[in-house]
Amino acid sequence: ATSAARMIQQCNSLGISHRIIPFPATTSWVKVTREKPKFILNQLEELQTPVIWTDVDNHLISKPSFVDGYMENLDIAVPEIEKARIAKWMPDNARINSAVIWVNNTVRAKDFLKQWISRCESESVCGDHSLLVKLWSENLDASDIRLCTTGSELCSVTKNHDSYFVYGKSNVSAKTKELRASIAKLNS
Repeated sequence: ATSAARMIQQCNSLGISHRIIPFPATTSWVKVTREKPKFILNQLEELQTPVIWTDVDNHLISKPSFVDGYMENLDIAVPEIEKARIAKWMPDNARINSAVIWVNNTVRAKDFLKQWISRCESESVCGDHSLLVKLWSENLDASDIRLCTTGSELCSVTKNHDSYFVYGKSNVSAKTKELRASIAKLNS
């Protein structure tokens, strides 16, 4: 089964409402990732409720109940990236992963998403993750946005009893090849 079919089955088996919308297969992986903040913002505006985004190659293990305590106190929550996956370019205050994102239905969260969308629309090489890391780092100390990182309870590399999601293993070699080609083109 496809990742989308598997995710739909996992959501249905846990009684979780979901919207899984396919993107054209002809679109590059990097371009598809840059659609993430726009999709999240559209869902917030349409549903008028907090939204959890998960990359479709992740695995849903249990119903995410951690968000119950976030409703009034936070705008956006993302998992910290595991130490083994930290890249040298990541700022110390933004070692985060964009594979799972909880976004509250607040003006501050929507403004943050609009900034992320703007960066995604103007960027030709980087995917959503590196653009989110930079934006997160720049806004972490701002008083007008309430950002939070979670530990492995939100998403982990391996299945454990505390996690709601387990990171998927999508076609990393194809992604790396496309990103290297884009960077080479940019540098030429």
